[in-house]
Amino acid sequence: MATINVDGFGHNESVNVTTTKSLVVADQGIAQNVTASAVVTLPAAAAGQAFILRVGKEGITTSLIPAGSDTMTGNGFTPAAAKGAVFTNQPAGSFIWVVSGAATWHIQRIKGTATRTA
Repeated sequence: MATINVDGFGHNESVNVTTTKSLVVADQGIAQNVTASAVVTLPAAAAGQAFILRVGKEGITTSLIPAGSDTMTGNGFTPAAAKGAVFTNQPAGSFIWVVSGAATWHIQRIKGTATRTA
């Protein structure tokens, strides 16, 4: 499997994402390197899960969305069901790292500018 350096953390295993994708628990620890505009949906939140989405190509739009009624907090976002983060025309290398609680995804680290999905 390919690896990618995420903001100096060292190399993580990675997979290129070129279309809409629904993550599963087995995707934890694998950086989702989005290289074409796409929506990536998180699995249902359960305490301790963690995922990284990375913008792999400049000029694309990619979103990371919680499933169902789960919410996302951090980065100044007002939590709301199924509302997540969107990167629009951000430099390659921008990323978001989220960790879940019981029904909420918490933004642990973000590089680049992401807005909350409408």
